[in-house]
Amino acid sequence: MMKTLRYLTLIFLMGGLWTACKKGDPAPAGLTALNVINASTDVPSVAVNFTIPPTPFYKQQAVVGYGSVAEYGNLPGSLPLTLVSSADTTQNLFQGTLNIGKGKIFSLYICGTLPRVDTLLMQDNIPVHRDSTSGLRIINLSPDSGPLSVNIAGASATDFTPLAYKQISAFKSYPVTSAIINNGGYNFEVKDGSGNVVATFSWNNSFFPFKNYTMVISGLASQSSVQVFQVNNF
Repeated sequence: MMKTLRYLTLIFLMGGLWTACKKGDPAPAGLTALNVINASTDVPSVAVNFTIPPTPFYKQQAVVGYGSVAEYGNLPGSLPLTLVSSADTTQNLFQGTLNIGKGKIFSLYICGTLPRVDTLLMQDNIPVHRDSTSGLRIINLSPDSGPLSVNIAGASATDFTPLAYKQISAFKSYPVTSAIINNGGYNFEVKDGSGNVVATFSWNNSFFPFKNYTMVISGLASQSSVQVFQVNNF
């Protein structure tokens, strides 16, 4: 009886690893982590199908809303993938096969606007922090903003040099101490090529030492809707 219970427990734990991988950790042995990030203002939500063709949208129990992320664990190799938007379920946003490596972490960004909503696949190299710091990087997914830079509010120095559309920065380390957190954390400004502030964001109670984060710039400059949302890379 005890052997049977231990066997069933092992099966349950392995099943949990199949569907949930922590974004900042190496993928469990034999699996690959894939994070799907919805940064397109024209895609209210997207269904992620690891099949070709996809299952009907009305059968989807979990979708990725705008400004959010979902993570998946899959076997490495050729991965069939179909993305379907709730804005138009008759047309696929993406359909094809991804080649993903064993034990790797990938991020698939949904970006752009209709009729040219597209995807951007990147392999993530997540740094390890051995002191009281956190890692932060920026990706510009605002299609009409032009290059954008990021600096701490009120500071003359630029923390992240101008990033063109679909360009991502390297991770930069920031100290994380109780004094910094209790004093409001970090407040950033996003500026266009003319030095105008197009968005602001705060990094205060939503970060922890030894962890890594991606700030995604999305929205449209032409509609004054540029905004920033956070992806936890752990």
